Amino acid sequence: YLGLTIVLFFLLLWAGMNTFDAALHALTTLPSGGFSTRSAGVIAFNNPVIELILFVFMLLAGANFTLYYRALAYRSFREITGDTEFQVYLGIILCATAAIAAGLVTHGESLWQAVRHASFQAVSIITTTGFASADYNAWPVFPASVLILLMFAGGSSGSTAGGIKILRHIVAAKHIHRELFRLIHPRVIR
Repeated sequence: YLGLTIVLFFLLLWAGMNTFDAALHALTTLPSGGFSTRSAGVIAFNNPVIELILFVFMLLAGANFTLYYRALAYRSFREITGDTEFQVYLGIILCATAAIAAGLVTHGESLWQAVRHASFQAVSIITTTGFASADYNAWPVFPASVLILLMFAGGSSGSTAGGIKILRHIVAAKHIHRELFRLIHPRVIR
């Protein structure tokens, strides 16, 4: 956690933030606090590189920190990518990004801007960080609705993200699947 915060600080400095802005944004991105030194938030910087850096670290903050420890301890990236909760977490983000971007493109935004803002907002909302790269209050109904649904998803267990954890959704889905299977096939023995 400390290492990621330090790396984020130096990357934000490199991207053009001053020392105070970089320190504050580093200290509020990984804990998913989302406080900013500017009243307009990340929008005030209008810098795609800063947004990309914050996107990556918000994404990391929403995943299980135990996976990072295990990946370092076993020297295997598969510890992270093989985790079901991480796969579902990334799947939700990718689907939400695609849906939001499609909604923005159909309302006249360029593909680059749509993907840029959709991915940033999706990760910001699912991790409960709350940073904004665009004024999503001015967005059409469909992309805004996807953001509202993301508020119910939450991050992974063992992460700093708030909300209902992804693991709880996985357990609920498996339970629903099992009960529906038992309703359809009450006498089956598995």
